[in-house]
Amino acid sequence: MFSLDRRNEIVSEVIDEVFHLKNSVAKHRPDEEFAAIRERIARTTERIEKTAWQLDQYGSEKAAGYLRRWLPSIVTFAEQAVEGFEVPWTSNPVERLMGEVSKRCKNQWMRWTTEGLEAILQLRLVKYADPEHYQSFLDELLQRSTKTAMSCDLSIESTRGKL
Repeated sequence: MFSLDRRNEIVSEVIDEVFHLKNSVAKHRPDEEFAAIRERIARTTERIEKTAWQLDQYGSEKAAGYLRRWLPSIVTFAEQAVEGFEVPWTSNPVERLMGEVSKRCKNQWMRWTTEGLEAILQLRLVKYADPEHYQSFLDELLQRSTKTAMSCDLSIESTRGKL
């Protein structure tokens, strides 16, 4: 078992590698220097795999397995940058978005269809991922608002003969 200081050291090494990759993507992506990003991905992957191997050697198989299992997800943002996509380097924005959708659905005494939830999620994702597209969609929707009436189906159920 590792001391707390040694564990913090190992975590710090992995975090430093990920930050180095993040900074490398930020530096090279605007100039489309994709070879430099690929090289940094390879170096980061190699170093994290080496850390996992070392953890295995010290008998910390669970920690090593964790690093190996999540390594592809750790470098996804950089791999997608090479393909021309901008993906957040952490899942925080997506988790926040899912929390917002969840907040709108829970304990509101409402029932949502799968299609309705998917529509809300898609709309929120577009707002997050492509604000310009979302704004143009919103502007178009509001400017075309020629509808003067709204119709809906309503059903009322009574309980014990009372409404």
